[in-house]
Parts: sequence; structure tokens; C-alpha cells
Amino acid sequence: MTKDNISATSLIVSMSFSPNKKDAVLIVGKKEPGKDIEVVNAFEGDNAFALYELLTQPINEEVK
Repeated sequence: MTKDNISATSLIVSMSFSPNKKDAVLIVGKKEPGKDIEVVNAFEGDNAFALYELLTQPINEEVK
């Protein structure tokens, strides 16, 4: 299936926090109708925290 044929796709983001930032993990999955969830990427440490902050930043606030 190509991007042109997809009627709907949901991205699912999960963040595992830890007291030590280097152990944090952010996982990105996608779910298409009629299919199982597929993990498409994973980030750890500072990259995980940076992406989490970017994704959860309210629209009316500047990205730090």
C-alpha cells in the first residue's frame, strides 16, 4: 500500500520516562485500518526528550 492509497493512518507515540534522562525511550508506531500496530521508529535519551517536548508543545507557544 502506498501513501496515496491510505484512507487513514494513526500515529501512536509512547514515552518511557526515567530518573536518568539517558534511559528515556520514545517509540513511534502507526496503525492503519484493519492492520496491527507497527513500530516505525524509536528514540532514546536527549533525542527522546527533545521530540516529546516538540510534540507536546501547545501551538500558541514558541518552541524552545
